[in-house]
This record gives sequence, C-alpha cells and structure tokens, in this order.
Amino acid sequence: MKRRLRTEWPRALVALALATGLWLVVSAEEPDSRWVNVRFSLSLDPDVSLAEPAAPVQALIAGKRRDLYNLIASPPSMRRAVTDEGSDSVRLELRAQDVDLPAGSDAVVRDIRPRLLLVTLRRPTAPDSVRKP
Repeated sequence: MKRRLRTEWPRALVALALATGLWLVVSAEEPDSRWVNVRFSLSLDPDVSLAEPAAPVQALIAGKRRDLYNLIASPPSMRRAVTDEGSDSVRLELRAQDVDLPAGSDAVVRDIRPRLLLVTLRRPTAPDSVRKP
C-alpha cells in the first residue's frame, strides 16, 4: 500500500489540481448578487463646493460571479449634476437606472442605497455692503 501511494501521488496531485480548476471555472459562471460600492461624483458650479462629503452609495448588482469579481477592479459609477440655485442643501433622488456599469459587463443593477441623498453645499457669500461714516 505504501509503495503504491508513493508511486501514485503525482497523478493524485494532478487530479486534484484539475478538479480545483474545473470548480473555479464552473463557480465563476453561477449567478450571484451582492452590494457593491459605487463611485459617486457630483458636477457642481465652479464657485460651489461641498460643505461635507456625500454619503457612500452602494448598488445591488446581480450577474455572473466573474462579472461581479470584475467590478472590484473597475467599480460602477454614477454622475449627477447639481443645478439648484441658492440653496445650501440639495436632495438627490438616486435610481438604479442611473448607475453606469463597465463596458462588457452583463450584470444588472437591482437596487441602490441610499435612494435619497442630501448634499450640503458651500456657496460664496455676497460681499457686505460698504458702510460710510
């Protein structure tokens, strides 16, 4: 028995490596869904800035596991423009349809959180009127 084990271990190792490789290939094709961080960017007027950073945005993405693994290297993104004049805060309604997935991805965005995002802005103040004595 020991002699056979000593002579057959290379074949057993090759069989184990092939089985592991096959398992990895098959599991990458299975459907899955998970919450993924979204790169969220705002387009602001040049004289307006954020008073505090926007809350992180996540999307529930469904697709093949290999597509979800690819999202680690190139995460989905979302870009919104803030056009509200004069207000110090803006409410943005976020929708799953607005999330841009990388090219070549067959994944689908199912949900997004938060759905309502409050953005606090810092606008320039008007110069004080000049007082004369």
